[in-house]
Amino acid sequence: MTSSSIVPWQYFKELFHFDHKNIENEVRERPGHYKDLHPEALYTSYEDLVSILKGPWVTGTWIDLGAGVGLSSLMYACLYPDRKSIAIESDTARIDAGIKKRDTLGLLNCEFIHDDLETCMLPDGETYFLYFPTGMVLDRILCELRHLEKFKRLIAIESHGDLLSRLEKENWLHPVGTIPLKAPRHHPEAVVYERVIAPAEYGPHQISFLNKLLCIEDKDYSQWIGESRGLEWLSGDQYQLVYPPRTIRWSQVQKIINEEDLDERSYFLVKLRRHSPLVIQTHDRKLDGSIRKIVVSPSFKVELSSGELIEWEDIKSIKWRDILCFDSSSGYCCLPPAPWEK
Repeated sequence: MTSSSIVPWQYFKELFHFDHKNIENEVRERPGHYKDLHPEALYTSYEDLVSILKGPWVTGTWIDLGAGVGLSSLMYACLYPDRKSIAIESDTARIDAGIKKRDTLGLLNCEFIHDDLETCMLPDGETYFLYFPTGMVLDRILCELRHLEKFKRLIAIESHGDLLSRLEKENWLHPVGTIPLKAPRHHPEAVVYERVIAPAEYGPHQISFLNKLLCIEDKDYSQWIGESRGLEWLSGDQYQLVYPPRTIRWSQVQKIINEEDLDERSYFLVKLRRHSPLVIQTHDRKLDGSIRKIVVSPSFKVELSSGELIEWEDIKSIKWRDILCFDSSSGYCCLPPAPWEK
């Protein structure tokens, strides 16, 4: 089959038929990953993929980021036997189904990579396809793409949420075209972006997948420590933190800090914040809860999940379960095992 062949989308629907129900039954449940979605929600339709893949924007190596069974990569390999396609997918059940279909059809120019987009090295190619990634995974993907030598364009479909609004915040990507979609989506067109020369940025979207610390200032001019990992854009200047679970404005961030630059006390509390519940003994009472804000200025305090602020000097001891984590009389500090290790 040559690239000039007129191939109706129905042909591909028959050629690349998958038993999605059985595949999804085998998908492993993990936080932040989708399971048991209908194929109409999980994948771009056959008809729309034909429009995209046979259009003028797609050249060179095609790379599907979060490919599922790798439908777009299989179709691309079939349409263009002289080109290469790559499908990246983290779930074993989905990628195994795609590999089996590839091997059955002998599509040697289609490569499958079983890896997680949050951590894997992205292969260098000309055209990338983005349909589902969001949050810090999306931030990490965009940072990686910016530094790839062969990267030319990104084709994005907004199936839900605010993907296109998020892409507008990348000053190195410029929308150059659209492709109408037949299947109902949050946005009725796929948008094509190309790389442009722009100054490098270092802000919230470049650190949401890194273990950085944020010095954040409140309206009362107090400053506290938040963590960058998992930082999620909400709208405008607003972002949601995971540690602590707070909504901030990026304009509140005074500086970005490396963990190793923290003083010993602050480092201890940053790590202890992930444990819950804690038992905190002050000079006159016992408190149960979790650490939220670690206030470093004007005086050193901790804010508990109840919203109560406790001066550090008032804390006599901190326990997690039966483990003594802090004792003021001796200056003893000990971090318990990470929550997932217990």
